[in-house]
Amino acid sequence: MKNKMLEYLSNEDQKIFLDELLDAIKNKNFDDVLKCIESWEATAELNSIPGFQKRIVKKIKKMKKVWR
Repeated sequence: MKNKMLEYLSNEDQKIFLDELLDAIKNKNFDDVLKCIESWEATAELNSIPGFQKRIVKKIKKMKKVWR
């Protein structure tokens, strides 16, 4: 069964997530494992919103122009 969360992460983000998860597991710290999963679930949830990432990038570009 494929994890739905991974569908909403880019290949690069999947690699980072798995690296972070493995580090937390190696440290045998269950709290860190949960924090890692929860953080990446939040990222995946935001990525699942159609057009969300493009809108954020557009707003950040506008803000950068104002700050200059």
